[in-house]
Amino acid sequence: MNGWRELIENIRSDKDDDRNKTIEQIPTLLLDSVNKKDDILNQLLLVIYNLHTDMDNFERLNMENRTVIIRYLLRLYTETINEHKPDQIDALVKLIEHYSHSPQLLIEIANTLHHCDQPEGNNNHLIEKGLNLIKEKASEYLYNDTLLMVYSILSIRSQ
Repeated sequence: MNGWRELIENIRSDKDDDRNKTIEQIPTLLLDSVNKKDDILNQLLLVIYNLHTDMDNFERLNMENRTVIIRYLLRLYTETINEHKPDQIDALVKLIEHYSHSPQLLIEIANTLHHCDQPEGNNNHLIEKGLNLIKEKASEYLYNDTLLMVYSILSIRSQ
């Protein structure tokens, strides 16, 4: 992973290519922030979020808005990045365990995995692994909306 200074300089850059270098790492940054409980990473994620949303309404990361921020960051990732690297998809899969308490985040991760699917199919095994893990967690916690979403994605993928 790049150094903090480079990540921050890239996200604040006027150039799309520079900004995309940091956005591309969002899944890994999210996973590291959860695993390491790193305040610097949390602040970096907030910088990314705040720079891409309403500039007059800066957020602070707390339990009340964490779900909203993470959902936004995952959407930013899928809307910006076209070629998904295996390490980023793997990070998404590992995030499932950490966010199994939140049906909204499981739905967002399922949607992100669905958008990572590419015709070449290089990452299909990771995507399938993630979707099946979400299905397992949603069944365990009785998240019906999440189950419906995952079964829909799996159905689309099987066609």
